[in-house]
Amino acid sequence: MNIQIEDWILQIMSNLTLEEKIGQMIQLEANEKSELLLKKNSIGSILNSEKKALDKFKQVNKLSKDNIPILFAVDAIHGHCFIDGGTVFPTPLTIACSWDPKLVENIGKITAKEMRITGYHWTFAPNLDLARDPRWGRVNETFGEDTHLVGELGSAIIKGLQNYEYPVIACPKHFIAYGESIGGRDSVESEVSERKMRTLFLPVFQRAIDAGANSIMTAYQAMDGIPCTINSKLLKNVLNDEMGFEGIVITDYDNLSRLHTEQYVVDNLYEASIKGFKAGNHVMMATEKFMDHMIRAVGEKRVSITDIDETVKKILRLKFKLNLFNNKIDESFESDLYQLGGVEHRELARKASEESIVLLKNNNDILPLKSRDIKLSVIGPNSVDRVAQLGDWAIRDNYGKKNFEMGSDHNNTYVSVLDGIKSLFSNTYYNKGCDIDMNELYIDEMITIAEKSDIIIAVIGDNNSFNGEISDRASLSLPGKQIEMLKELKKLGKPIIGILINGRPLILNWLDENLEAIIECFNPGLEGGNAIANVISGEVNPSGKLSISFPRHEGQLPIYYNQIPGWHGNSDGTGDYIDITHKPLYQFGFGLSYNDYEYSDLIIKNNKIKKKENLEIQISVKNKGKYNGKEIIQVYYNDIYSSVTTTKIQLVEFRKILLKPNEKKIVKFSIPANRFSLIDKNNERKIEEGEFEIMIGKSSDKMDLLKDIFSIID
Repeated sequence: MNIQIEDWILQIMSNLTLEEKIGQMIQLEANEKSELLLKKNSIGSILNSEKKALDKFKQVNKLSKDNIPILFAVDAIHGHCFIDGGTVFPTPLTIACSWDPKLVENIGKITAKEMRITGYHWTFAPNLDLARDPRWGRVNETFGEDTHLVGELGSAIIKGLQNYEYPVIACPKHFIAYGESIGGRDSVESEVSERKMRTLFLPVFQRAIDAGANSIMTAYQAMDGIPCTINSKLLKNVLNDEMGFEGIVITDYDNLSRLHTEQYVVDNLYEASIKGFKAGNHVMMATEKFMDHMIRAVGEKRVSITDIDETVKKILRLKFKLNLFNNKIDESFESDLYQLGGVEHRELARKASEESIVLLKNNNDILPLKSRDIKLSVIGPNSVDRVAQLGDWAIRDNYGKKNFEMGSDHNNTYVSVLDGIKSLFSNTYYNKGCDIDMNELYIDEMITIAEKSDIIIAVIGDNNSFNGEISDRASLSLPGKQIEMLKELKKLGKPIIGILINGRPLILNWLDENLEAIIECFNPGLEGGNAIANVISGEVNPSGKLSISFPRHEGQLPIYYNQIPGWHGNSDGTGDYIDITHKPLYQFGFGLSYNDYEYSDLIIKNNKIKKKENLEIQISVKNKGKYNGKEIIQVYYNDIYSSVTTTKIQLVEFRKILLKPNEKKIVKFSIPANRFSLIDKNNERKIEEGEFEIMIGKSSDKMDLLKDIFSIID
């Protein structure tokens, strides 16, 4: 604790009225009401203010009695997207397919830099929910379905965002198990036991806390009948006392009101405000009446002024940590404004997109394309769809831009799939083919264009109207008339390469059966067009691996890879449906390359380890292809017999390596024994003695894995 800063905080606190203290606990959207409230009392934080309004709020704040700096917050989910000229990186679900923590950390650094040089301090990222049901609308915001992968990438981006050079506040969300809602329905109750919570969801946030996260956002939904926002056991006993979190807890958008209007656990906002504060929330997002209700609560002795003081001190410490009380700090950062969206930033965006592209199918090695002179027809609604390519949380206009709110269309800065391909292949023709939203199919024009080409590139998928908050889906089929479009093109007898731009896994059975190649790009960001062109031309060898499983049918859901056994049917407890296989179309960790990689010689160096030792293993991997390539080595384990039910396969480690043609490398892993622990019947984490199976290979499919046995002993 910095004694000098604590003295300054006490001095500031001594001059604040009750209203000004409560104002520090409020975050409001940028609008006329918040401007008026700022003139009357201090406001601690402003959300999603466009740059001119941000500067105006600063000037108004300087005229206030206390002049405590405002925390300017923004939803910088995959880059500083809501600002003109900001760099839009691939969405989190996309970048997770890179399996590259260092790349993700660098994205965090660039995002933080662009935020600070434009005057923003706090981003509500990363989303650490597990995307275990693709019907849920917010899948695209997550790093996928696996606890270990999400923990690795989440902690990496937090380190990047909170770097020392251009620090901002990261805000991992949503605490906790928000994505586990029933049926993929956003914000409805999650059926999560305490053991499941401790097994799957708490470890991700523990990684975030260990990485230094300065704030955490509570979840909208309830668990076991208690909304997370007012679950004091969850926020105080677990998050603070048990997990050691000392930062700021913020509610999600006007979640106090939802307690009254949607969850019906309080009959008025006054009670909601008291419960939200007492449960352990420090900042209330977008609940304008919180000020009035807290003043009343203090007057009626329902809330202690001492507790309010402690909360405000915590907020002020965070502002000191960002050096906001230095009046010149923002000016010094803003002198670097010329770097916004600069060449280095865009190069990182392109690299991120290239590393995240997943090759799902490549019949007869049709890719990479063998000649730059080949005639291509680029057909499909996502060939030039800026909004679909950039993804959710990239264009504020999607949510209804208001006078003070941020907004950027990135119309002049993004590279479409069509433009990227045209830059490398001069004989390229284009037709939209169909509309996703309007069910229009343009057969005659499309066929005329397609007939000119040697190969058809179909750019398909979905768009932002099918993804995001309040955009849950019952059907995961390709929307509109895209399948009809593909069937018409198939009649021409020409090879079809499918390029997918989409925000979640879709049902791709017809594509898998009929197209020569399929490339999954999800939402690749500003540089997506260049990245895709580089992959199909062979400039880049695809190395991405899926961070989420793809179902064959919605009836299989949930279909995450690490299921608990016990389903009647097969002798191993996997079970099966009578009308369809239980296996996904594409499993977690799957992704092809232009090379084949051979795994061999799995060696466990110490097949008996104690509970405080590391498991030492190695594997040989050889590039049998003719291209330089990157392979993501995945390590899984199976606790063969345990005191409670456990998954039969769980990711425990991974590594991305570069291999030249015919090169062979021995890759070593040292894995702490506590990675093989479980949550026992008493909801305590425990390393159990016994035999474990280690599995190493190219995906979560057991056919792709080499296996051996080791033991943990006392």
